[in-house]
Amino acid sequence: MKLIAPSSTRSPKSSKKPINNLPMPEMTSAATVSASASDVALRAYYTYQNQGAGHGYDVDHWHAAEAELNAENGHSQE
Repeated sequence: MKLIAPSSTRSPKSSKKPINNLPMPEMTSAATVSASASDVALRAYYTYQNQGAGHGYDVDHWHAAEAELNAENGHSQE
């Protein structure tokens, strides 16, 4: 891998841009927000524990937990 030295013609401060011109995120109601990653992780962990803590099913547990939480919150599968 070739390392690239920083350019000496540019001062470190010139690469920083002000953040005050960034667009504001759209506000959404609680009904349109999907389950948070921490909620999904916790549900997937409980499923993992309840099924005997067997390895190799982490993705299955994650997708099942995500689907369950979204169904509980009234969201359709995307």
